[in-house]
Amino acid sequence: MGTTGATLAGNTLNTTAAGTVVVTATIANGSAEGTAYTQDFTITVEAAQVELPDIQIIGFNVAERKLAAPGLYDYVVRMTVENQGATAENVTAVLTEWQSGGTAAANQTLSFGRIESGETVTSANTFTIRLSMTAAFDESKLVFNISY
Repeated sequence: MGTTGATLAGNTLNTTAAGTVVVTATIANGSAEGTAYTQDFTITVEAAQVELPDIQIIGFNVAERKLAAPGLYDYVVRMTVENQGATAENVTAVLTEWQSGGTAAANQTLSFGRIESGETVTSANTFTIRLSMTAAFDESKLVFNISY
């Protein structure tokens, strides 16, 4: 038994894996009246090369810094990403962790929409981080889950 997972439906060959498939064709009365003609055809199936999106964070832009409470600032931030792979649809980035002394609401979601291959896009919306007036905004402490 083969490993390609080959099936034949009508005249369409389907496989689930790369490998070699042997298809035997038989033509009734193909050699002579009452004698079938049979021939094997060897087909090599190769795995399809599928390019996937590759979304990379390029940077952050503090759109606004505002006094939130005595001694605390809210930083309103946008993210910029670049797609170094195939076109991606409905791209989002969820802030999952903020590794700092500041506070941020978990699961803040940024939206990017469709990003073509090679395109750089800034988020359509913002996320907010609250920091002490003495703390600096450090983007290296942000952890995002990017999906498409």
